[in-house]
Amino acid sequence: MNFTKLILSPLLFSSLISLGQESTLEETKSDLLKLKKENTELIVQKEKFKNETKKLKATLNVKENEITQLNNQVIKLDEEIKYYKKTLNLINSKIETKFKDVDFKINSVTGNSNTGKITVKGILINKGVLRSIQGKSSKIFDPQGNGINSFKVLVGNETRIDKLFKDVPTKFSVEIEQVIEGTPVIKILMIDFYSNIGYSSDNINIVFKNLSINWE
Repeated sequence: MNFTKLILSPLLFSSLISLGQESTLEETKSDLLKLKKENTELIVQKEKFKNETKKLKATLNVKENEITQLNNQVIKLDEEIKYYKKTLNLINSKIETKFKDVDFKINSVTGNSNTGKITVKGILINKGVLRSIQGKSSKIFDPQGNGINSFKVLVGNETRIDKLFKDVPTKFSVEIEQVIEGTPVIKILMIDFYSNIGYSSDNINIVFKNLSINWE
């Protein structure tokens, strides 16, 4: 009886060890499967986050492009506003005169201290029928009674415009040389233009008085 117990005891012990090992192995397998499942879930979540990040970056890029476009539009509008303000200032000058159907407005009278040359710039607007216009001559008198003639009269940066359309602002300029430096004002400025309506002569003669000179 004791001998049998001695034989069975190691077998029983061995069986218990085997059962314990199998149990541990199953637990390990279960843990591994659990970890694998968790890892798979993490990978799925990671891919999901990556996709969401890509979408967010794409949305951000779109918004940044929209902001850039809006900023460009604002800059363009600012430039247009400045341009139209300048245009209105040119057209709404208070120094003006009219001959027949043509309005003349002076925007600046600038003197060059180094050369003694005065440049008069302005805008003319034809309110009537189509006509041609060409600069002929100008003459000024200063407060001391000195008279100076000039033939430098331009329209639209040219000597002549064949077609002066209705309601189209056109620049004109006059240059007068040998003006006494420091002359504060032009007492009178007379400008003559050749002009035709069709084949008929319709010359223009305008006069401005008391023009202050800005010497530079």
